Amino acid sequence: EGFVKEIENAEHLTLAHVDPYVLPLSRLTSLKVNGEKGAELTERLLLALLSRLPEPNNRQVVDENWPYPDVALYNRVMIAWGNLENRHGAERCEAVFQNQLSEFLLDPHSPAPDRRCYKSRLRSWAVCKEKDGPAKAYQILQELGP
Repeated sequence: EGFVKEIENAEHLTLAHVDPYVLPLSRLTSLKVNGEKGAELTERLLLALLSRLPEPNNRQVVDENWPYPDVALYNRVMIAWGNLENRHGAERCEAVFQNQLSEFLLDPHSPAPDRRCYKSRLRSWAVCKEKDGPAKAYQILQELGP
């Protein structure tokens, strides 16, 4: 957790600073003991990048120093939450997906959710062990159309 705090407090932050930590943290979610902590820390890395984005009307230049999260980072956070296989994980996965979609609709430079993001979202509901989980997964499937 200490290095996540250091990243959050860094004066200058890009995706390159965050990327090396995302996969190891998200893999903690496969360990039931540390699962929620791993998902939370992974999401905090995403939020650290998002907090550094200027307002949408001031986003003009995109280069390697830009703090935009990429689609893989969003997806890795969704996978981390979905791996918890419970309602809280599915709801957090859904919130991350909705955040990504909102960012994209505000700013076309932001990454649009791709099929992997939809799959992670769908899977989180399908495996959440809640009575309404499969119905929510089916609803997501219907959103994708024929």
